[in-house]
Amino acid sequence: MRSRWTLLTMAALTATLVGGAALAHPGRELSPQFTAQATQFQAAVAAAKKLGKAPKTSAPCIRGMAAGTYPCSGVDLLSHLSLEDLGVSFVNDIWGWTDPSTKNDYALVGAIEGTVIVDISDPKRPDIVGTLPAHALDPDFPFWRDIKVYADHMYVVSEQTDHGLQVFDLTTVRGVTGAPVTFAETAHYDDFSWAHNLNINTETGYAYVVGSNTCAGARMSTTCRPPAQVLLPTT
Repeated sequence: MRSRWTLLTMAALTATLVGGAALAHPGRELSPQFTAQATQFQAAVAAAKKLGKAPKTSAPCIRGMAAGTYPCSGVDLLSHLSLEDLGVSFVNDIWGWTDPSTKNDYALVGAIEGTVIVDISDPKRPDIVGTLPAHALDPDFPFWRDIKVYADHMYVVSEQTDHGLQVFDLTTVRGVTGAPVTFAETAHYDDFSWAHNLNINTETGYAYVVGSNTCAGARMSTTCRPPAQVLLPTT
């Protein structure tokens, strides 16, 4: 992404979703850290109501607050998209991509239902291009999705069981206009089931999956094997 950034803020989590999560799955042992994390998500429900009332227009950062809602430091609120706008029930992560051809900037928003792609080239008028649906939906572990970009491809992991690694060619969104569309994954890697995050070494072209079922993760006990390592294509 270029140095121009948009403050895209989303409300946290709906009470129905968090309160109804079973937080258990056969063969997956919860750690105290994950239990604490789920509790934090539940605490975010009250804040979600306040965030949902944020203005749709821009607002300057004044005395450490934008629109009287968002803490800020030298960053103005340029636009706001609610969970309803995005068509999802919870978001946890955001990444970015700049199209090398058009120079358009995109926010890649990780949600329970999938990854929402938002064109933020005009930061005061963000355009929701579409969504890459989750490869699998797991009601017991719905919360987490993480995204990285390499060679104009988006790589997505989730803590949802049987999700694996999604690959999506971001150039597919080039020229897409109108109502948000539903995209299909370009490829899928299924040598692991779930993961908390991933890192990509852009010099070697390897992706390293972190906190997956191939090794002792943040919330489970198992025989530790080397973390998943995937050689990524360059085109």
